[in-house]
Amino acid sequence: ILLISITVIGTSYATLYFLKALVFQEIESSQRVLVENLKKVCEESQITKDDLLVYNYVMSLQKTVGAIAYAAFADTQRKMVLGEHDKLLSVVGSEEKIMEKAASAEPVEYLALANGKRIINHAMSVSLPQGKVGTAFLGFYEDKVAENIQESVNQIKRIT
Repeated sequence: ILLISITVIGTSYATLYFLKALVFQEIESSQRVLVENLKKVCEESQITKDDLLVYNYVMSLQKTVGAIAYAAFADTQRKMVLGEHDKLLSVVGSEEKIMEKAASAEPVEYLALANGKRIINHAMSVSLPQGKVGTAFLGFYEDKVAENIQESVNQIKRIT
């Protein structure tokens, strides 16, 4: 009985340890997919000259993905920001600074709001055949991402 108990506990602990990393990788992967989708919508919007495409996509993201802090497209040619970007604006400071950030954005960086909440910011360049036209930004609340990971781990613990 002792040997079986040690084996079950050891296997359960190892599974949970590696599962947490796996769930985190899965969430990061889904975030990258969402950013790539936003980028494609922004490209399509630029091709068709229809800003409403970006707005509608951002609104659907806000409704379906609970961990999103903001989703925005910084159009560097027209010097305007499309989408829900209030949180990005509060972190960066102004629309001019968002444009500066769009010029040399890091693919993934961690930002903090004034209230202390941390945001995982994903950025991806939007380009057309004539060159770069802007940057797509997608921010996720870090605590909600951690909450999703913990929820998955707890579900596996219950099953175990």
